[in-house]
Amino acid sequence: MTDGQDDFVTIRPRRSVLSDAAKPVVDEHASEPVDAPQKKAVPRNVAIGLFSAGVVALGAWVFIVLPMTVKPPPIDTAAIQQAAAVPKQTQEAIEQAPFHSVQHELEGQKAKALLQRFVQLQIKLDDEMSVEKWAADDFAAAQHVANQGDERFNSQRFDEAMALYQQGIDALDALVARGEDRFNSSLATSLTSIARGDTRGASSALDDAATIHPKDPRVAATRARIDRIPQVARARARGDDAVNRGDWAAAAAAYQEASTLDPGLTDLAPLIANARKHADDAAFDALLSQGYGAIDEGHLDVAKDVFTKALARRPGDRAASDGLAQVSQAGTLTRIERLQAMATRDEASEKWREAAAAYTELLTVDPTLKVAVDGAARAKTRADLDDRLEAALADAGKLSADGVYKSTVALYQEAVRVQQPGARLTSQLDRLESMLTIASAPVPVVLTSDNATQISLFQVGPIGAFSRKELSLRPGRYLVTGSRQGCRDIRVEIDVRPAMEPVDVRCLEKL
Repeated sequence: MTDGQDDFVTIRPRRSVLSDAAKPVVDEHASEPVDAPQKKAVPRNVAIGLFSAGVVALGAWVFIVLPMTVKPPPIDTAAIQQAAAVPKQTQEAIEQAPFHSVQHELEGQKAKALLQRFVQLQIKLDDEMSVEKWAADDFAAAQHVANQGDERFNSQRFDEAMALYQQGIDALDALVARGEDRFNSSLATSLTSIARGDTRGASSALDDAATIHPKDPRVAATRARIDRIPQVARARARGDDAVNRGDWAAAAAAYQEASTLDPGLTDLAPLIANARKHADDAAFDALLSQGYGAIDEGHLDVAKDVFTKALARRPGDRAASDGLAQVSQAGTLTRIERLQAMATRDEASEKWREAAAAYTELLTVDPTLKVAVDGAARAKTRADLDDRLEAALADAGKLSADGVYKSTVALYQEAVRVQQPGARLTSQLDRLESMLTIASAPVPVVLTSDNATQISLFQVGPIGAFSRKELSLRPGRYLVTGSRQGCRDIRVEIDVRPAMEPVDVRCLEKL
């Protein structure tokens, strides 16, 4: 105080810092230099309490104590008039410079936009990236720069405020980029360690990544993969052991189990594919072996089924196609052998019709097979001869006719020329020879009648009417006819043989 009067100072609460609205208010009269980094802020509730208490005390002193101790100064009329004239001059200046006013307002809006961007980055780093855990000092420094911008903004020095806000934004952008790079690098390191089966290295790297983005879903997913590393390692070990044993099916199953446990392990795909290919090759080779074994054992139907299945799995496979061709060839051979055996057996039994049929079927298998061509011709010839011999032996009575007798003799002569006749042909020749011998020696035959009936012998001709007639005839069957005026004709078939009784032939039935 001077001249008995106190220097009067008006104390105004400081406006809240725009860039740190959620932080405690800082006294602008603090002794700390403006450009120095801020220390850790007092908790908000405590700061508000202290500030409120100070305001109350100051108000009590200003409105109660001060009026009682300070005498009001004399009224300065000129000063009042001068003070009243200032707003008018300011208003005239503003009216004279409207562009400057608009430009000033636009700069304020730009400063606010930069401040909003700063706050967005501040929230991202603080809430999403836990910046206090890995770059607290750098984050505080950027906030301090923004607070300086607030000072300039409150003083309406917008150009300076914008420069400071931009500096703070650049600092926060750099922190975001640094954090993202660290997160991505640590996550990549963790994934690489998982691929190597390194549980400790994977966990350490993931913990570092979680420092940046603890809530990132990739962190939880990677943590789950790390937890399954021991199971995956055991499954892979079983697969490797199966490969060493050559059990490719078991190897494929084990590798597939590992891949199911951790689908992110891309190196398992070629192992699974390789194991499955070897397993398929082994199964296919087993099919081929089964097929060829069945051919060797003569189980052609089994072999055919096996090779057909093999070709269904691998269409056009050369080994399977060759196997099926061998089955066909073996089947043809077997059929040829079977038919040839049948034909030979029938020939040996002199079943010429059956032998001819077997040789004919054999020719349908292979028309160029000489044994079939010769056998079919031989069997047909013998079958025809057999049929004619059986026909001749079936009716010896026909030998009574000269033509039949001569043709039968020719048949006999043809048959006796057959080389190496079997028992059947020999028997046929013996019986036919006996028949021809009997037929070649005429025997006496006595015919009796009524001396009125005209008698005719079919093989000989008309004999006439007689009461008794003796003829010399070759044994056989003869037809005797008789006719008489006023009587019905008669026909009598007689079987001529040695020492036969007389035969009576007469017409007795009147018309």
